[in-house]
Amino acid sequence: MPTNVEIKAKAPDLNNLRRLVSEISSSPAVEMDQDDTFFSVSSGRLKLRISSVSQAQLIYYHRHDSPLPKKSYYIVSEVHDPSSMRALLTESLGIIGRVRKHRTLYKIKNTRVHLDEIEGLGTYIELEVVLARGGLVEEGRLVALDLMSRLGIDVASLVSGAYLDLIRSSRQGGET
Repeated sequence: MPTNVEIKAKAPDLNNLRRLVSEISSSPAVEMDQDDTFFSVSSGRLKLRISSVSQAQLIYYHRHDSPLPKKSYYIVSEVHDPSSMRALLTESLGIIGRVRKHRTLYKIKNTRVHLDEIEGLGTYIELEVVLARGGLVEEGRLVALDLMSRLGIDVASLVSGAYLDLIRSSRQGGET
């Protein structure tokens, strides 16, 4: 299963992060809107992602909810009929929530950097260090920590869980 090491952090100043990331990025920024529908599964998370720049995807992933750099396993499958797929998954599994966002994607070597504006939640940055097959998680953690330092991401700004969890928590008046 493909594996990455990732972090998610609150990002109150996206303009500054955009400037810093663009200075070290190995590719131009890609702007997109994404609509993720999450479904009820016994372990991990399953979402149907509809994006403004690519085909819809069904994404399953599993990771521990920790604010520190963590390992994430994932499987991605292209979806040719997202409306039908959403109906099928809704009927069979049930929807647990939806996340809509504007994402700016950058690449820095083997790391995907996401600058996200989440509807109803705020602004965040995600780092996803993609590991080569058989790559060591510790190497991915070191890359994530180095990028955090270079981008000025403070450990105190790290969050655990998925955007869906943060949205649910904010609606309940809690903090994740």
